[in-house]
Amino acid sequence: MQDTLRMVPPDPGAGRRAADRATSPGTRRLTAMIVMLALATLATPAVAAPAERFDSIESQLYADWENGFVVFVNYTREAFCAWEASGYEGDAPVTRLVPLLVVETGKGAIVGTWGGAVELELWRFDDELTDQETACTATDEQTEPWAVGSGRFRGNDNDWDISGTRINSFGGRLQATVVDVDGQRWHYSSMDRLQIDRDGTWSLRALKLHLVRKGGGG
Repeated sequence: MQDTLRMVPPDPGAGRRAADRATSPGTRRLTAMIVMLALATLATPAVAAPAERFDSIESQLYADWENGFVVFVNYTREAFCAWEASGYEGDAPVTRLVPLLVVETGKGAIVGTWGGAVELELWRFDDELTDQETACTATDEQTEPWAVGSGRFRGNDNDWDISGTRINSFGGRLQATVVDVDGQRWHYSSMDRLQIDRDGTWSLRALKLHLVRKGGGG
């Protein structure tokens, strides 16, 4: 299996963020993360104190090498791949919106917190992967998701617009229940924390991915 699966669409418009969170080739399997689409708002919030609330798009798309999945959070594979085929025209085809709270600090940085119910699909990788696969081509031999389910996601970002006035720390937690093709229920969880230094350097500070069978068994 190649270590170069990449899933980043171009920036689809103002106020949207697509975070390339690739680690070095030697550590990609260890960290299990290749890329995740970070929170994307419907429009860049014009924020001043006090805090403001918005409906927002929380979407994640990443490779879970440890468990062998491409994970679509708040997307169906069908909808995302149609969006990809269109050149990412229009809004991201998420299954639901989540609340976003933003507040401006005294130094001009915008702090964002968001969370709510999300749906997800876990798709197995195809047997053969080639360099520079996308989420869609890496799963196009699969006829259905390995499991589908729902859960809750919560995230935060201490410098939403990357103002450069502070080290930018952001990430989130997902807790979900999914049901596989045989009807078995599983608990799936993820946690990540990333950082952008003032010089623009990205780093992965923490990453945990877990898949546990519910009701006993291995």
